[in-house]
Amino acid sequence: MYGFRLRRGERGSIFTWRLSLLVLVLLAFGVRLYWGSQPRVVWGDEPFYIWLGQSLLAGEGYQFFGISAVHHSPLLAVLAAGIVRLIPPGLLSGQPTDAAIGTVAVYVIAGALLVLPIAGIARRLAGDKVALVAGLLTALYPALTAVIPLWGTMT
Repeated sequence: MYGFRLRRGERGSIFTWRLSLLVLVLLAFGVRLYWGSQPRVVWGDEPFYIWLGQSLLAGEGYQFFGISAVHHSPLLAVLAAGIVRLIPPGLLSGQPTDAAIGTVAVYVIAGALLVLPIAGIARRLAGDKVALVAGLLTALYPALTAVIPLWGTMT
């Protein structure tokens, strides 16, 4: 009855709904990409995840400076390290802050995709119009767009 089928009495099509979601995801991606490309200081939790990712890339395991880091959740470090590994050699200048490109990429991609579950939940609870407003707020809300890449924590 719910899911991605239109409810009785709602106008529009599944194509319009999906196109609207795609536009919101692209908007969210663009806003986050802008804020993620701004100069920033890598601090807080982020350096630990970057060190863990570099350690994984170097084949030294899930540790930094010889200390086990099993108390840090592994997903951000693994994703950031994988993204850095996908970047062609020579594209990065080799500076220590270049490793942060992996975490910024995770912030941008995951933040843009956050529109989908938020809009989906709102759609099930309140309908299409509320879902699109919730998706728009998720795409543009400053605490989700600018603060996360500039703050470097909330991982």
